[in-house]
Amino acid sequence: FLHQPEVIDTAKDPVSRMKSAVAAVVACHSSYRAGDKISLETFRRILNELKNCENPLICAHGRPVIIRFPEKWLDRLFKRIA
Repeated sequence: FLHQPEVIDTAKDPVSRMKSAVAAVVACHSSYRAGDKISLETFRRILNELKNCENPLICAHGRPVIIRFPEKWLDRLFKRIA
């Protein structure tokens, strides 16, 4: 039995909910994983495809895809300011 990710879906229709769940499972199993090596071309293609997503900020599991860090936080992290 396949693990079904927690799909964020507000559809009340069971068929629509099932389609969303199946799409999430397929997306999850075909995705790149942490540590995978990808080419710069593939990275650019992924970023371009992400622009077309309904919600590009989270994955099907609800985890963040894009995170914004304040510039001051990054400066402190890299010890660029006191």
